Amino acid sequence: MTELLAIDNLTVQFRGDAGWITAVDDVSLHLQEGETLGIVGESGSGKSVTALSILRLHTSATTRWANSAITPMSCEIRITDIPRLDCSSRRRSRI
Repeated sequence: MTELLAIDNLTVQFRGDAGWITAVDDVSLHLQEGETLGIVGESGSGKSVTALSILRLHTSATTRWANSAITPMSCEIRITDIPRLDCSSRRRSRI
């Protein structure tokens, strides 16, 4: 299988008044073609920070990635307006 995403030792820190605050500490994951990944956790556990880091959407002036490697291998993003799909098309989009 083809590896689509590799994250090794992701640590994300944000600048605060008292210095750098660690929001995500040492997360690693690898996603292969055909696999589905779900990120679950309690409120404040770092799900959104991890996702925003993968997409590189944090402000670099106030964020640092210490000893982290995010390697997108290949990416195709398809956006579907799910509310406009008929029922059978919705079912197919979930497979």
